[in-house]
Amino acid sequence: MADEIILLDLNPETRMLLSSLLERDGYRVTEVLDPSKAWDVVRSSRARTVLTTPEAASKFGNFVEQLREVRPDMEVLAPASYGGALLDGALDPVGMSEFARDALLLLTTIAEEGTRQAQRGERQVRLSELTAIKLGMARSQVERTAAVAALAALGPVLASFRFSAALGQLERSAEDGLGRDVRSALAAAATLRSPYNLKGPLKALDEHVDGRGRPHGLAGDQIPLTARVVAVARDYCRELIQSEDPAKAADAVRGRAGSVLDPKVVDAFFLALRDEHYVQRLEQGRDGAHVAVVDGDPASLAVAELQLSAAGFRVTTYSDGLKACEALVVTPPDVVLSETVLPRMDGISLLLKLRRTPSTRHVPVIFTAAKTDPTLLNKAIKLGAKDLLPKPLNFEVLVAKLRGLAGGKQARQESAQGGGVRGDLGEMPLRDFLLALSRARKTAKVVVEGATGKGEIFLEHGHPVAAFADDAEGPEAVRRLLEFEEGSFALFPTAAPALHNLGQSMDTLLSQQDLDDAADDAAMFDFSYDAEDADP
Repeated sequence: MADEIILLDLNPETRMLLSSLLERDGYRVTEVLDPSKAWDVVRSSRARTVLTTPEAASKFGNFVEQLREVRPDMEVLAPASYGGALLDGALDPVGMSEFARDALLLLTTIAEEGTRQAQRGERQVRLSELTAIKLGMARSQVERTAAVAALAALGPVLASFRFSAALGQLERSAEDGLGRDVRSALAAAATLRSPYNLKGPLKALDEHVDGRGRPHGLAGDQIPLTARVVAVARDYCRELIQSEDPAKAADAVRGRAGSVLDPKVVDAFFLALRDEHYVQRLEQGRDGAHVAVVDGDPASLAVAELQLSAAGFRVTTYSDGLKACEALVVTPPDVVLSETVLPRMDGISLLLKLRRTPSTRHVPVIFTAAKTDPTLLNKAIKLGAKDLLPKPLNFEVLVAKLRGLAGGKQARQESAQGGGVRGDLGEMPLRDFLLALSRARKTAKVVVEGATGKGEIFLEHGHPVAAFADDAEGPEAVRRLLEFEEGSFALFPTAAPALHNLGQSMDTLLSQQDLDDAADDAAMFDFSYDAEDADP
């Protein structure tokens, strides 16, 4: 399937020339001939890229600005001239940007190792990227976020060398309100030939969403979204280094939501953290007592999964009661840990449904609640719940209760698939799992089995290199496997086959095969991108 590009330009000669050039390179071009029909073209198209110039866009009124607000998943390319963009390879889906990102990350890792500082750069970049993807940010926005995250991690290392002063950047802590780390990161950014504005997001890293940050007291959406994303990942990695406790680091981030950190970005970050942890859990092959955690709060789910997995439990998570109920009656866990207040089906109704179903009649249920009262406790106990625990949870107490209820079932077992470890497509969609593997630069084989078939996807250092599914291969095989909504996948650490039939980055491959997912995520979080390129 060729990439589709929407071309906004009223000059017929320009359109004809550009269309022929782009189509020669394998793109499918949709031309907008009438400004009043621009929105109709976007709605009917599955394109993820819009190409125009500032001069051409001016003929379409404020369409481009509105498009960036309403469709943050779309790439809006507006170079000063088409010729410069084509010469620079701005439309190349796999180009210099990926190499530059990896080189910058390598520099950060080496610098951290050389100065014996705690290494956080790689994870900070990975979590920033995954969070940006969860928010439905366009590819260029994800790339910019990765660059800013790497520079933000590099800043403390450079500050120890007084890097900003060495480059002639004055130490003006009192004048500009910026800390040494940010100033050093800005000095490093000044030496890079980046296609993105990195200065604005870097200067805004210490702003707070409540307007009490520095240096300008920006608030809410006035802060570039890239800065809001990196700030969450940076705070988590800082806390993790200090406490060496993932749950405490997660609690610290959640406690800053709404004051220092953007709450919607924090929610997306915890979804990204869950994806990362899911990959780690599969690699470890952990398969102890099965605990199902049901909670409508992404942060609570992430913290519970981190703590319980660290204690040796096999954890599945559900964000609403109805989805949990449908899954648990088919695959009963050893224990259920559920919030009382849930979307679609509350905890009490979930308990009643489990008690009325033979397969889950004897599964122990522990309730959690942000606000507890004796009436609710009595009702839960009468209906068969084992306990009602107040939030925030005391995980030492919880782990002891779970171990007692699970009957000591704490064993690691190998999967039936020859040493591979299994995951559930209902628990994590294949698209999310592949993105997490890509950001973690894994070399592995992913075997996918669904009701209508099975297949394999091979990765080398996070890059998809080959895919096979029944009678299909390459991108078509990936497309078929992504359609599986139910089934399982297994992860095998193995080399890729000699035959490579995929030549695109993971982002490009998935954007071609699964165009609607990012738009759905963006609609869920509902962000504006107006401030992204601003320089506070």
